[in-house]
Amino acid sequence: MAPLDPTEHAVEAFSSGNAVCDDDLRKQSKKYRNRTLVIADGPQIIAFSRYSYVQAGSDKALLPYVRIDFVARDIEHGKGSGMEIMLRTLIRIAQDPRASACKGVLIDSLNCGDADVCATRWRFFTEKVGFVPLRDDGNPHGYAFMPMGTVRIIAEEARKARA
Repeated sequence: MAPLDPTEHAVEAFSSGNAVCDDDLRKQSKKYRNRTLVIADGPQIIAFSRYSYVQAGSDKALLPYVRIDFVARDIEHGKGSGMEIMLRTLIRIAQDPRASACKGVLIDSLNCGDADVCATRWRFFTEKVGFVPLRDDGNPHGYAFMPMGTVRIIAEEARKARA
């Protein structure tokens, strides 16, 4: 995984099937410094993620935290890369000194299209990755959280598996 570099990565060729994700990737590629990470095969972007640091907001109990803004895989070339981009993103967050004071990682899985796609993504984040819904009534509701201690454990296990 590497930071997005529009001189090396074919940003315009990436298609996740979700215009919001694709547009964000294109906008981020124009910034000199960003937290957009890609898994690529040469110039072909297989998957990407972007995260940010949140210092202020209405939910004081979670502050500060890292927010995973986007996670997407290329609809044609990225099959099976969802867990890999998540693990690599969690490794990067765990290693980032700016995240050391953060309480955890927040993700919003519902900015991704129709209800079936949202439900599938919600199950992926909560059942496979381990995010905990902030509101749990059995239905997918946007935000899920993972404490920083859990992020570090998952990141360390994933890092060791790659060594």
